[in-house]
Amino acid sequence: MTDRSYPLPRTLTPERLGLYGTALASVWLLICLGAMAKGWWMVNGSGQPLLSNFLCLWASGRLALTGLASASYDWQAIGQIELAASAAAPAQAALPWFYPPTFLLATAPLALLPYVWSCAVWLLLTGIGYVAVVRAILPHRLTVVLALAAPPVFINLVETETGFAVAALIGIALLLLEARPALAGVALGVLTFKPQLGLLFPLILLADSRWRAFSSAAATAILLAALSASLFGPDAWSAFLHATPATLAADAGGDFAAWDSVQTWYSFASFLGASPVVAWSVYALTAGCSAGAICWLWRAPVSYNLKAAAASVGVLLVTPYVMSYDMVVLVVAVAFLIKQDLATGFRRGDLAVYLLVLFAPLYPMIAQGLVPLLPLTDSLLLAWILRRAVNARTPGQ
Repeated sequence: MTDRSYPLPRTLTPERLGLYGTALASVWLLICLGAMAKGWWMVNGSGQPLLSNFLCLWASGRLALTGLASASYDWQAIGQIELAASAAAPAQAALPWFYPPTFLLATAPLALLPYVWSCAVWLLLTGIGYVAVVRAILPHRLTVVLALAAPPVFINLVETETGFAVAALIGIALLLLEARPALAGVALGVLTFKPQLGLLFPLILLADSRWRAFSSAAATAILLAALSASLFGPDAWSAFLHATPATLAADAGGDFAAWDSVQTWYSFASFLGASPVVAWSVYALTAGCSAGAICWLWRAPVSYNLKAAAASVGVLLVTPYVMSYDMVVLVVAVAFLIKQDLATGFRRGDLAVYLLVLFAPLYPMIAQGLVPLLPLTDSLLLAWILRRAVNARTPGQ
């Protein structure tokens, strides 16, 4: 049995799609500018930096530039930098630095700039990279507009976070994996700056015998680790390894992020009152099933676009820690799916599923204090991809 393809609705002409995308992207921009004017985003009414997520990245870079990279993992030390640079009250809790020292290779140069300019440069450069990758996946004149209109873009802007960078690296890796596996591995090696989002790729590369990409990724990760140790001192790595268990324990307790913000099956079970043992069991079961299904898909004779889309959404399901701003990678998954649809035809329900998973990340921002639902929508998208793979008639479908 195969899926039957359907034409796009007549109302979705290129002109209307461009109009809808431009309107939505304009709304995100106007909200951000309005929030800045009101003193709610990036800076307050007096022009002082707010205590935003990017501030911990900038503060870590400041410490690295002064030869105190290891102090980035001291909550009190990095908190003093953040509070001194921001408009936060002295008693306000500062944000910890979670990332491995390899990320200091990016945050240290950014910290040469004043905070606001540094944040703007970070969002602009990573945003350009994200849009360029989506445009490379789906080379169409509307792609840029629609990539900017995707709701996860707005969330990453508001949170001043790393979603653009993650989506760009994953997109690059999947784009180059067949033709340039070594370069794809380099992108995956750089992705180790957020190691929790790279758990799936070694399994895929091993399952599909992508040895050049695997070797390149491992070599890149080792070289970046060695370079960061050389520039910032090996004590930075010692401090990271020492601080990580305490940081994760505090975050698991909701000290830094409530369960409606963390969007995994682990947080879903925890939010519903499950004990840590049960919550970890739920995570292990869902992550294992997702990883197993995706590895099977990568070995199956189906379209590469379906494989790439499954890998993109899979990184969100296999990790025990992911936030709504990381959902920018869903745009990469949908871009690969639309590329497949343009070649073989859209299926009934495709557009509804794509819109659901792209707009769902707005839920944690709008409905504070409710159950985290993004693991459900991410699993729905993966199931949708697997259904298409099972029903495909030929390897080209």
